[in-house]
Amino acid sequence: MSWSYDVTQLQASSLFQVRYLIGDTSEKEQLLQDEEINFTLDQYKSTEQAAAACCEGIAARFSRQSDQSAGKVSDDLSQKSEQYLKLAEKIRSRASSSLGVGAFYAGGVNKADDVKYRSDSTINQPRFIRGMFNDRQAGY
Repeated sequence: MSWSYDVTQLQASSLFQVRYLIGDTSEKEQLLQDEEINFTLDQYKSTEQAAAACCEGIAARFSRQSDQSAGKVSDDLSQKSEQYLKLAEKIRSRASSSLGVGAFYAGGVNKADDVKYRSDSTINQPRFIRGMFNDRQAGY
C-alpha cells in the first residue's frame, strides 16, 4: 500500500485533489492509502463525490473506535467521526451548489444570453416582456 501527496501536482491529479478536500495531506497522519482513494474515484463521477465518500469511510473507521483518555489527555474519536460526516455533507453541498447538478440558471440576465435565448424557437418564451405595451394608444 502507498501514500502520496504533492501540492505542486494538485491541478493535475484527482488523487491529490481528494486528499486536499478531505485534509489527508500529512504523511505523518495518513488517513487513506492511494489505492483506497483511487478505488473510490473509480466508483464516482466527480472528485467531490469521491471525496465525500472518502470522508464517510474515514468516519466509519473512527466510529468503530471508542473514545480514550489517560489522565488529562483524551482522544475523542467519536467527535472525529462526526466531523468527517459533516465534512462529507459540506463537500457534497458545495459541489451541488456550483454550476452543475442542482444548480439554478437565470436566463436573460446578461444581454448576450437574452438575445440568444429569445431567438431560439425551441425555448419557451416569456409571456411578459418589458415594453410589450408600448405601442398601445393612451386613453384607456
